Amino acid sequence: MTPDLFGESPKKRRRVMMHAADQGHAPALMPGWRTAKGGLFECSRCGHSTGWLFDMQDSEVRRGIPCPICNQEG
Repeated sequence: MTPDLFGESPKKRRRVMMHAADQGHAPALMPGWRTAKGGLFECSRCGHSTGWLFDMQDSEVRRGIPCPICNQEG
């Protein structure tokens, strides 16, 4: 039997992402914003909704955001 050289590595759980249910633009730019683009994000696993989030790039909207409910530690 060969010894484990790197020790027991804990398995990481996959991050659950919320995806855009709708996309759009804010009526106006707020001070400090880079863009008025944004989206309404919902989790398909638990149903949590963030409401509208703006000041996001297109790639950020497509990628999604981590669900705060499904990704809680514990």
